[in-house]
Amino acid sequence: PDRPWRTPQVFRPLDMFLERCHDQLHVSRTAAQYETLHGVELGGQSGRALSARLVQLSAAFASARSALSSSSPDPLAAPAETFDPAFCAFRAAVKSLDRQLACIIGQAFDEAQSSEAALALLEVFEPLLEREFLQAELERVHIALLADYAADLQQVRAIFDATTDDPACDTGGRGEDCEGHSQGDTASEPVGGLFALPTQSSQLLRAVPHARL
Repeated sequence: PDRPWRTPQVFRPLDMFLERCHDQLHVSRTAAQYETLHGVELGGQSGRALSARLVQLSAAFASARSALSSSSPDPLAAPAETFDPAFCAFRAAVKSLDRQLACIIGQAFDEAQSSEAALALLEVFEPLLEREFLQAELERVHIALLADYAADLQQVRAIFDATTDDPACDTGGRGEDCEGHSQGDTASEPVGGLFALPTQSSQLLRAVPHARL
């Protein structure tokens, strides 16, 4: 309406109920994200220690949620004097856990041996990557991952350039050289229905254009 309500106290209980629903939605989403830590085992030099810390974080979150639940059996009907302090304590505990989790994720990515290992870590922690507190750490990880991927592409191009003029030829142990292959040996088979890859290495290398890096 163009004019404000003359009796806002009529809608105050409804506003409080909607706010409490949003609080419960926050608790449920956080619980679903932290439950994904169960059974996660990290590799690398510090994998065992980091995995043990994840178990501790999961237990700490369960304790914080249990404390919130015990403060008010029915959170939607609990008075603000009871629910609000317990909910603030829960959010403070989760914020501390997020900070510790960011350190664990950062160390795990720093110890990743390859781009494949880093991508595997992204998949493992994907449900938790939506948390706002982890975004700063993830930005650093994404930049480093893109740099590693660019380095891998440069290495692939260097190998391609070095072998284009004189490619290795696998004769399958028949003692033939590349020129001894028959036409049938260089037949192409469709891959994914998109294009054909010749089995002879020289034709394969000449069929792939130089990538622009």
